[in-house]
Formats: sequence, structure tokens, C-alpha cells
Amino acid sequence: MNDTLTYINNNGESVVLSLKNGYAVETCTGANGNTVNVATAQGVGQVGATVQSRVVEPVPMTITGMILGTPAEARTRANKLQEVILPGVDARLYHNGTYYRIVTPTKTPVIEAVRRWPHFQFSVLAAYPYWLKDQTTKTILTGVIPKFKFPWNISREYKFGETIATAFVNIRNEGQLPCPYTAAFTAKGPVENPRIVNAITGEYMQLNRNMIAGERVTIQITHDLTYVTSTIDGDIRGDLDIDSDLWTMAVGDNLIKTEADSGAANVVVSIDLAIEKVGIVIC
Repeated sequence: MNDTLTYINNNGESVVLSLKNGYAVETCTGANGNTVNVATAQGVGQVGATVQSRVVEPVPMTITGMILGTPAEARTRANKLQEVILPGVDARLYHNGTYYRIVTPTKTPVIEAVRRWPHFQFSVLAAYPYWLKDQTTKTILTGVIPKFKFPWNISREYKFGETIATAFVNIRNEGQLPCPYTAAFTAKGPVENPRIVNAITGEYMQLNRNMIAGERVTIQITHDLTYVTSTIDGDIRGDLDIDSDLWTMAVGDNLIKTEADSGAANVVVSIDLAIEKVGIVIC
């Protein structure tokens, strides 16, 4: 296999599975292909059935390969696998350094007891079955767009930034799935109850809060939890409007605008999102 798999556990330890590093990965099952559990119901006399729910199942993955090098090198590399892929320690499994899954080991490395080119195998479970891109796309809805960059000709006029204030901004999700996002609200002056609104669907995310100049509030939405933090008061999860329903950015276009009960011109809003894919092809 020519692709590179990188395993980074939550302790910060990592191992790179590639020919360059002495690991010849032969198979990686579960990189693509999702199992969907579909529940149906059928009424009296109904032809066919009605789909009631769909649940995408977690994905088990098994990676097998061969450890290359001299007997001493193979022993060192085998020990590295056992030091990094640990029971009870979650990790990120990267494909070519771009997309990753969050995985839990279900079987730590089994290494063949031979001196020359021993085989290895380990298994993990991706509880969240999709691949996430390890790079976010940042969009500024209102505020200042940085313009300064090198090389800089000091003899000419130059823009260090450009202020934007638009009715709405199109945030494009180029992935295959709706994805969570992080929204940052920065107050340049007093702002009452700032929010972002999807101009098409009407979905919104609102803070029930009076922000003061210099305050920054970050709403970080993940697949598990939502975090709301203020540079002044710390955790302010309780300030999130209970009826907020803009939890993801849909695939394709998302026309987002910034509003507030008062002081809308005083808030700078930026949105970061990382696209997702249902599967990747490893070769």
C-alpha cells in the first residue's frame, strides 16, 4: 500500500505506518462502506413498507501489515506499535495527513513471533463513522478581512485590512455531509443578544447576552457536545438560547447573516468548519 496511515493517541504519541518508516500496510478494512440500520413499519394492506428511522452504525477497522528492516529495527518498530496503540486510549487515525477518524482500540497490536519481517495486526472502532478533514475553512461574516501579505512594497499605498458589512455571506460546505462548526463573536462595542441566521431556512444560533467591547464569545459545536466560552466569564453554556437550532452547516450553500437586538454593527463574526466524507479509498 502506497498511502500513509498515521496513528496519534490522546497522549500525544504517534506512529506513522508507511514504507518509509518501515511498515508495509497490506490491508485496511472499514475505510469505506457504511452499514445503515433501517427500521420500517407496514400497515394493513400496505404494499411495501414505510421507513421510520435510519441509523448509521459505528465502523470497525482492522489494519494488517508487515514490519520491515533488520531484526533489531523490526523489534524497535514492533515496540513502537505497542507503545502507541494502547487499550483504553482513544486516537486519531489519519489518511495521508488530510482526513481522520476518531478511533478506539478494540484489539491492540498482535505481532508475529519471527525475527525477519514479522506481520502485525490491530483493530479499532470508529464510533463516529465518517472521516473529518484536518483543516478548517474560515469565513468572516462581518468585520475586517486581513489584506497584508509579503512581499510588501513600502513605496505604495497598502491595505492592511478591509471592513465588510453584508446582508449575508454564503458559507460553502464542499463535503458530503452536514457538519458542525465553530462561531466566534467579537464585540467592538455594546451588543445585545447577537445571533447568526440561515437566511433560507430561518434556523439560528443566538446568545442571550449583553456583550461588552473587547469580549469574545466562542460557540464550538462538536458531534458530542457544544461548548460556549467567553473571554470574560469563561463557560457560559447557559447563555445559549434554548430554541437555537442551527447546529450544522448543510451540504452546499449556507446563506448566513448576522443579527442582534441592538448593536449589530458592533459585532465581528467568523465561522470555521471542517468538511466530512463518508469514506475514503486506500491504495
